[in-house]
Amino acid sequence: MNKIGLIMKIEKTTYMKKSFLIISFTMLTIVTFSQNYFYGFSNYSIAYNIENGNNIEENNSIKYRIENKIKEKKTIDVLKKERIDKDTSVETYNKAGRIISIKSNNYQFLINYFNDTILISSKSIYKKDTTEYFYEYDTKGFLKNYKTIRNGKINSEVNITKNTAGKITNRLNRYGRKLKKSSEMKYYFDNNNHLTKSERYVNGKLKNIWNYDCKPEGEIIKNKKIEEKSVCKWNENNSNGYYIVFHRTTDKEKSYLNKSYYTKDSIFYKSEQFLNDTIKVYEYEKNDFYTISKTFNKKGDLRYENIQLYTESKLLKSNYYTNYKRRKSTISERNYLYNNLNLISTSQYFFNKKMKYQTKFQYSFFE
Repeated sequence: MNKIGLIMKIEKTTYMKKSFLIISFTMLTIVTFSQNYFYGFSNYSIAYNIENGNNIEENNSIKYRIENKIKEKKTIDVLKKERIDKDTSVETYNKAGRIISIKSNNYQFLINYFNDTILISSKSIYKKDTTEYFYEYDTKGFLKNYKTIRNGKINSEVNITKNTAGKITNRLNRYGRKLKKSSEMKYYFDNNNHLTKSERYVNGKLKNIWNYDCKPEGEIIKNKKIEEKSVCKWNENNSNGYYIVFHRTTDKEKSYLNKSYYTKDSIFYKSEQFLNDTIKVYEYEKNDFYTISKTFNKKGDLRYENIQLYTESKLLKSNYYTNYKRRKSTISERNYLYNNLNLISTSQYFFNKKMKYQTKFQYSFFE
């Protein structure tokens, strides 16, 4: 059976104190914050999607809300002996199908848009801890800057520069106290916008150089102070027209190689991320009937695995989450039931194959 990792299991309120992992190409982070049905949202995951030109949610979810004119969804947990959990959760959407808030007794997640679709800020509030992200775009609508403010103090800032063809030429991540630390990637292109060289800097010092305009055998130029590598093949094409796009990113002092897989029609279906080019730390795959993602530790061992299964009409059917522990792994499962309007009416939560509680959903609609 397949399993997905991009969405994390949210259990009861006790789990809300923990920050697990939601993966991005630039950093391994999983954040858990809402206790019921709403999965996969964090400030960091939103920033990753925006930076890579994606929606912060799946298009199917947005389309689903627009078609059904959903304004609000309330979740109520029904525990053993039909006892109702007092900590309910409410999700609110705008008319463009975008989520604008998640609120429970202990947690709030707020999102602001320009013209209902362009994200400009997001905020998470848990007890006395508040984290905010702010986003700025260039004249073509590409993300050029986003910053993190935690409890009123700036925590990090990312600046992105692109050329006229939309290729990233510079990505600077500043962080730490008074943003004194930095990691940076510089990309160089020829007149045809083919990547010829990339450079990695840490705190302003050049650490790595990758040359892509090299000899067929892949000549490696050695330097005692700077690690320089030659890479001859940056895009890989298969005989069936499928192809892979490679991209390097740096986060703090770590270097990542990212691989994105596309069909011959340029439809994305898989991604992988490698630490120092060799250690796989993340894998994600999707099609019309499932999404799968896996998170690995620094040794390459599988740590988290998630699956979402969909019906033929593209409705979410089941979600599975496995936490691989040294002594005993745990499996969480959530199954979804729909009413005659194709809206989720009930979900059933299982832990290690034992049902723990059910969640009931109530909706309000735009007129």
